Amino acid sequence: MLPDQQVNSIAIDKQGIKWIGTANGLLRISGDTWTVYNDQNSGLPSSFILSIAAQDNGLVWIGTNKGLAKFNGTTLVCYYNYKLYIARSANYESCSRYAKQTHLGRNTKRDS
Repeated sequence: MLPDQQVNSIAIDKQGIKWIGTANGLLRISGDTWTVYNDQNSGLPSSFILSIAAQDNGLVWIGTNKGLAKFNGTTLVCYYNYKLYIARSANYESCSRYAKQTHLGRNTKRDS
């Protein structure tokens, strides 16, 4: 089930995994397995996903309204105001909160 009816972005990575960004989370579809990620269960900067970009090297970039995240298949790294903040937590990397916004793709905002 989609985390929200508002779909903002869709990407398919080189392994055929489908990524769907919504106003209330990120959906990953791999075969018959559907997994929802949000700011409460994954360390994403925000659940409001604005854009997704899947690179040929396997990286998936996720743009949110509160920051940018990079997922390499096992680790989630978040960027805020062009600085990197990582904190190990359970089975994922979570990111410290930071006030500045950086977006990937449409609605791009650059910090001065």
